[in-house]
Order: sequence, then C-alpha cells, then structure tokens
Amino acid sequence: LQVSLLQNAMFVAGIVTLVQLYGLGPVGGKVPIIMGTSSGFLGVFNSVAATMGGDVTAYGAMMGASILGGLFESVLGVFLKPLRKLFPPVVTGTVVLSIGLSLISVGVNSFGGGNAAKDFGSVENLLLAVFVLVVILFFKHWTKGFLSSSSSSASRLVGIIAGYLAAIVMGFVLPTTGVTADGVEFTKAWVLNWNKVAEASWFAIPKLVPVKIVFDLRAILPVMIMFIVTAVETVGDISGVMEGGMSREATDKELSGGIICDGLGSTVAACFGVLPNTSFSQNV
Repeated sequence: LQVSLLQNAMFVAGIVTLVQLYGLGPVGGKVPIIMGTSSGFLGVFNSVAATMGGDVTAYGAMMGASILGGLFESVLGVFLKPLRKLFPPVVTGTVVLSIGLSLISVGVNSFGGGNAAKDFGSVENLLLAVFVLVVILFFKHWTKGFLSSSSSSASRLVGIIAGYLAAIVMGFVLPTTGVTADGVEFTKAWVLNWNKVAEASWFAIPKLVPVKIVFDLRAILPVMIMFIVTAVETVGDISGVMEGGMSREATDKELSGGIICDGLGSTVAACFGVLPNTSFSQNV
C-alpha cells in the first residue's frame, strides 16, 4: 500500500502541475507554480489520526475530508474576486511563513534520523544530515547557472545523491547495527534498505481508490479549516512568484484559476489515496 501511495503521489503531482502551468478551462492559473503533496496538512491529519485511532479507516476519513475540502476550496477560487480584499500581502505572506515555521519539526526529525529511529540524534545521523545540507548550500550559493537557480531543485538532487553515496561509504566503515538499552539489536537509521524498491513493479498503473473512502465529521471539520488556510497560502505563492519572477502583480484570473486547480487537484489526489495536492512555497 505504501509503495502504491508513493507512486500515486508522484503521478498526481505531475498531472496537477501541468494543469496549473498550462490551464484547463478555468482550472489552473497558467503560472510557474509547482504542485505536490502538501506537508502543510500534516498537523491536522496527525490530530485526526490520534482522534480516530490511526488505522487505515482513519486514513480513509482523511481522504473523504480531502475530497470535500478540495471542492470547497475550488468554490472559494470561483468567488475569489470579492474575497481578495481579505487576502492582503500581510496575511498571505504571514500564512506562507507560518506554514514554513510549523514544518521545521519535520526537518529536525529527519535530521535526527526519523521519528522511529532507535539511534535518533546519533552522531552518525547528524553528520550525514550536515553533510547533505552543506552540499546543497554549496551548489546553491557557490555555483552558477542551472545548479544555483532559485527555482531549480538541482542542488537538492545533488545533495540527495551525495547523501546516498555517503551512506554507502558509512556502511563500509561503520557498524550498521546497534543495541538498545533493553539489549535489543536494531539497524542504524542511515543504512540503506532497497527492499520496497526491489519488490515494486517496473511498470504499474496508478490504482484508483486504494483505500476505502470514509466521510466522518471528526476529519471533515478540521480539514475544511485547513483548506481555507491553503487557499490563502496559494494566493501568497502565486503573488510572490509573479512579483519576484514576472515583476508584476498576479491578476484575479490567475489567482482564481490557481486556487481552483489547488482544490480540484486535492480532490483528484484523494481519489488516488494521496494527501491534498497544493502549491509549493519553496520558490516564494
């Protein structure tokens, strides 16, 4: 199921990004915005999972809430013009900044080795993370052209590749297992595990509704609120990209189409068992 959801996430992100870039009728702002599985919903979905027990049924409830929430956001996009006065730069900018700050914990957990790592915060985990970060910063700030472009993920890709190579080397020179205080042996967090990749098919058709969709108010109400927040975030993302990259303000049509794409993209994503698909803020 995890492999299927990961494949679906990449597939949906590509499709929705193309719609956002080139438009499909009123859907899509025709603006240079990358769409992808939103980490901004993690806090809300974690609380939903805690309330509902955290099993597959709870995940199905998240998908049901995302279907309705995406449609709700699309309606907000249709009526954006009279609502735009509620979204001045000080509001949209603050929302984008707040979402970024709220996700720092996600990065810190990854830095330490991951939530479930038995060796969380170990010297090996921190050194590997610092190495990847230094590589990314070097290519971002001390190279020219494609690798240093603010809109390019090339520096991050180089960092990821360098991290994998470093992990392979670490596996050659460092112990790959450890023992907990209870005497239980475990595998270190940085040891590469390709089992799921090996088990996956070379070619696979994205599976529609891989998880049974459930409609539950305990998930719907908080997720609806988050879709209002993500609509504001999308206004900020599009406005920031147009100001910084095109040297002009975004038009009502661009903002409206962008939010509609944001909403419908999230609804389509949920039908494939994927968390909401929204605009990414890294370029902003």
